[in-house]
Amino acid sequence: MPEAEFVGLIPYLQVFIDKPGLLVINWLFILIILGVSFQTIGLVKEKHVKRWQGILIIVGLLLLINPDIEIISVVGTVLMIIGIFPLGIKTLKHE
Repeated sequence: MPEAEFVGLIPYLQVFIDKPGLLVINWLFILIILGVSFQTIGLVKEKHVKRWQGILIIVGLLLLINPDIEIISVVGTVLMIIGIFPLGIKTLKHE
């Protein structure tokens, strides 16, 4: 991206950094966490995923609530991948 074009985008990108006001859409992120948690609990109860996988997925989701510390978000993402990956393999194998 040319420097002049990037400089023109700085005011729009600065909104993400400064967080001058709470965007309503940010509060809806909690609904994603609740929805995936309910899905995970259902998958565990129906024995589509093992209990340890469900725990990893939910713990990973809870770690994603913190958007400011990147290492916590990365750990949460890795935990979710470890929990969801076997389900994806099982789905691809049509089991």
